[in-house]
Order: sequence, then C-alpha cells, then structure tokens
Amino acid sequence: MRYIILKTFRVVGLTSNVITQYPNELTSAQMTRIALARALVVQPKLIIVDEPTSALDATFSVIYLDLLKKIRDEFGISLIIIDNDIHFARQYADRIAIMNNGRVVEVAETNEILTRPLHAYTQKMVEALPIMKIDYVRPDIVPFKRLSKIDYLVDIPITMEVFPDHFAYLRDNEFDAIQKKYATNKKVEQKGND
Repeated sequence: MRYIILKTFRVVGLTSNVITQYPNELTSAQMTRIALARALVVQPKLIIVDEPTSALDATFSVIYLDLLKKIRDEFGISLIIIDNDIHFARQYADRIAIMNNGRVVEVAETNEILTRPLHAYTQKMVEALPIMKIDYVRPDIVPFKRLSKIDYLVDIPITMEVFPDHFAYLRDNEFDAIQKKYATNKKVEQKGND
C-alpha cells in the first residue's frame, strides 16, 4: 500500500516527506495535491472537483489545472469540474453545462456554447467575457419581453436538442426563433413543469 501511495504522490507532484507532516504544517497547495492523491489512490473512472482553484493563488491555480488535465489525459479519468469561472472552462473543459437557479439550462461542447449560446442566461455570461466573437443575433433569437403568468402556463420551457449534441432549456417561442434562424433539429425531451 505504501508503494501505491508514494507512486500517487509522485503523480501529483508531492515528495514522501509530506507523509510525516501534520495538516497544519502543509501549504494550501500541498493540501490540494493530497486531496487529489487521495482520490487517485482508488483508481476512479470519474473525479468530481468543486471550485478547484478557489483557495489557491494564481500561480498554483494554473499548475493545478494543468495537473488535472494531465491526469485526465494520461489515466483516462473523466473529470466533472464545478466552477463559476468561464475563463477556466474555456481553457480546460471539453463540454460545458450552464446552470441557472439550480437547473441546467444549456449543455454543449465548449466552443459551441461560447460561440453560439442559446439560452438567455448563457448569452449574458458569454457577453460578459472580454473579446468573444459570438455567432448569434440576440434580439431575433430570444425575445426579452416580460412574460405573464399565463404565458408561463401555456409555454412551459423544456429541454431541447437544438443542434447536434447542444441542449438548451427553452420555451417554444425561443426554439421557433432559433429554428427559423438556423433551420435546426426537433425537440427531443419534454421535462414538463419541473
């Protein structure tokens, strides 16, 4: 077992002397690497990390993210990374799922979601990024009028596959506008009023 632990420590960039240290003697970078080593020891197929760089300085954040990418590529481990930094997602994610108020509102490959956002919330996030070229005309894709309660009862949003492997949580009128503009696919999954 000691061999496996030491091997895992080498993978994440730790030396064996860390084993004899108390937690209060470790840096936040070392503790982050130890957490990753603990996850790797059991040889998982999936690792979920929640805001992996929130407690790290900028320099180690880049090192740690590169380490996650290396582990993903070398060991074939899938990563689900929960983060609110879209700059990070742009550099490290293959696919992005955008959440708003606890609901996934759009899922697509990174480049697709950043260049052709469909949901209004995703559009606002992408617009906030500096120097992004966006392939959509906002006013004619998603009408931004205030909907009444009756509109919500009649036109309940559902999850739709708008482009191949690009899903968005839209109302019929939003989907129709996108379909007219891009001549896209049909609805694939009805979620109802949840």
